[in-house]
Amino acid sequence: VYGIDNEDARLVRIDYNNGNRSPVANISAKDTVGLAPLKVAFSSRQSYDYDEADKMTYSWNFNGSEISTEANPTFTFQRNGVYKTVLTVRDASGIASTDTMEIKVGNTLPLVMINTTGNNTFFFPFTSAVMYNVAITDNEDPSIDNNNVKIRMNFIPKVANNQSLVGHQQIDANYSLGLSLINNSDCKACHQMNAKSVGPSYMDISKKYYGNQNAIAILANKIIIGGSGVWGEHAMSAHPQISREDATEIVKYIVSVSVNAEEKALAQKGEVILNQHLANKEEGRYILTAAYTDKGGAITPLTSSKALILRPSKVQAEDADNTYNLQKNGRNMGGTNNGSYIMFKNISLAEITSLTYRYASLDKDATIEVHADNKTGPLLSSIPIKATGKWNSYSEVNAPITDPGGNHDLYFVFVKKDAPNKNLATLDWILFNGGKEVVEKVEPVKQMPPMEKKVPVKKAPLAATTTAAKKAPIMPGMSLIAKNDCKVCHATSDKLIGPSYQQIAAKYQSTPANFNKLAGKIISGGAGNWGQVPMAAHPNISKADASEIVKYILTLKK
Repeated sequence: VYGIDNEDARLVRIDYNNGNRSPVANISAKDTVGLAPLKVAFSSRQSYDYDEADKMTYSWNFNGSEISTEANPTFTFQRNGVYKTVLTVRDASGIASTDTMEIKVGNTLPLVMINTTGNNTFFFPFTSAVMYNVAITDNEDPSIDNNNVKIRMNFIPKVANNQSLVGHQQIDANYSLGLSLINNSDCKACHQMNAKSVGPSYMDISKKYYGNQNAIAILANKIIIGGSGVWGEHAMSAHPQISREDATEIVKYIVSVSVNAEEKALAQKGEVILNQHLANKEEGRYILTAAYTDKGGAITPLTSSKALILRPSKVQAEDADNTYNLQKNGRNMGGTNNGSYIMFKNISLAEITSLTYRYASLDKDATIEVHADNKTGPLLSSIPIKATGKWNSYSEVNAPITDPGGNHDLYFVFVKKDAPNKNLATLDWILFNGGKEVVEKVEPVKQMPPMEKKVPVKKAPLAATTTAAKKAPIMPGMSLIAKNDCKVCHATSDKLIGPSYQQIAAKYQSTPANFNKLAGKIISGGAGNWGQVPMAAHPNISKADASEIVKYILTLKK
């Protein structure tokens, strides 16, 4: 079978059913691990039958023999051991389905806690640090085996679906945007993490291309248009349905896996410098994970883990965990009325000195209040907002805020008790100001031992090159290229996805008409002049900045 050496390859059997469909068994239970005697309440409530009129019957097997026919029985395991509980569900015609759950008796899960000083919710738009201490307790282990403690810090540049998880959380497997895109596409049909399949493993790709910034654009293009030759004769299928932005995120994830795999474990207590976000200060997540595997108790080792997630201090309003009486309008929250609120869970205000709101309001003044834990909880902040005159005219206001200590759900409530008090404002984002900037320690340069003095040899003076030797001034366009994503598709002399800057300069004269034409192309995007691969639009770049970029590019004529 094509791809038979791929562990993710599958043979799928499809049966045609011309009538009755089989039920689906599903076991749930809260306590699946503990000490004997262990009393477990089982439930079949998540079981179902697609034919809703069918009545289901239940059969439970707890320790090798049928014990109960109740829908939701309780059973006590008297002795230590690992038991497989099996639920069989049958419909009226006798068609059955089973589900199995493992119960472990004779050990309890260890408790892992990540304690921090300072803010444990945000990272800030500068270099900061997190001070942490991992505390571990286990009822069955009189002493903790430090060799079984694993602590790591990872940075995910971009998360999937703008997930707003913060604080001490369990991490979903698709938290990284690149990994989520891989899992939602057909990548696993030809690639595995560590083993070669139809195509190379992600690990091999990472080791080959990590650190090569030009490779990101090339590989993203390869995902979209397909091709062969680099890793063998098997051609990679084209994926024209994947956008260039998504293909780039997939590649960024793949080329990072070898580095993440080699990350060294951290000490149980220490300081981690947060500086990987500086290239993009308003995206990504830092994830500090701590795990401990105990000594097994009377049965088998058990592992517990905890994760601390840090998010950017600028929070988009549309990423709120809960909302009331308003609506999401693309990249902001609008339709706010008196009593409307957005809520963010588990927020620390340690080291936060103030809030900045970016909002717009057509014709009404109002107030934004911040309450802890519910919409009428303790008042932490209050700031009046004035009408800006237009819905697309935004203003920023700063509001002081009180830290109540600990982590709390924060409710941002819009208040205007007197009528008219509907359609008060549109909220774009909230910036949590504060944090402590740190200066990274620089290891002193080792002094070389003094060398034997040599008599300098006089050389003939060079020809006058005063003007040429001077460092060329940095043009505004050059700085703008560095700040944007231009290098993903273009290089100075080599053709990547798009033409090189020197090719563009050779084609166009430095005239106002060409400045205007090419600046418009940067902003609106398009295809046709240099091939069928479209240039991405950049509506965030102003016409003036786009013109400066063009002016710089056209100076690179050979």
